[in-house]
Amino acid sequence: MSPSAVPTPEQLLALDRLLRLSPHNSFLGMKLESAKENRISVSLPMSEKLVGNTSEGLLHGGVVSSLLDTSASLAVMLRLGKLIRVATLDMRLDYLRSAKAEGTLHARSSCYRLTDQMAFVRGVAFTVDDDGNEDKIAKAAASFLVIHQQRVSS
Repeated sequence: MSPSAVPTPEQLLALDRLLRLSPHNSFLGMKLESAKENRISVSLPMSEKLVGNTSEGLLHGGVVSSLLDTSASLAVMLRLGKLIRVATLDMRLDYLRSAKAEGTLHARSSCYRLTDQMAFVRGVAFTVDDDGNEDKIAKAAASFLVIHQQRVSS
């Protein structure tokens, strides 16, 4: 992959393969929605297996954090233009509201600063209502260590 404003179909395929390589991501049903410029979108279908509050049918907060962490790490790779190991050093999540475990949960992340060894990302998790409006669930700010020595196989 090479850094570009619009990823090629091959780059999108490589990011999607990497996303599905993780058994955790596959179990949750994560899928790549879109990638362009420095922004990537990942989604997952909500289901009963992801409920954290059974009395109210609310999504477990760990699902939200997993989706945001995954989309953020992919945003770093998109910005770098290559599949490379990154490690989450810090991720702050601000939960804005609970989410019913129904429909689709989306995460959109953008790598806004990149140094030789560090990457900084902002993200948001949201659902979409019947009118097409985004209902924000959580916001994230994360920093990643960029590990140049080892490449990730796709």
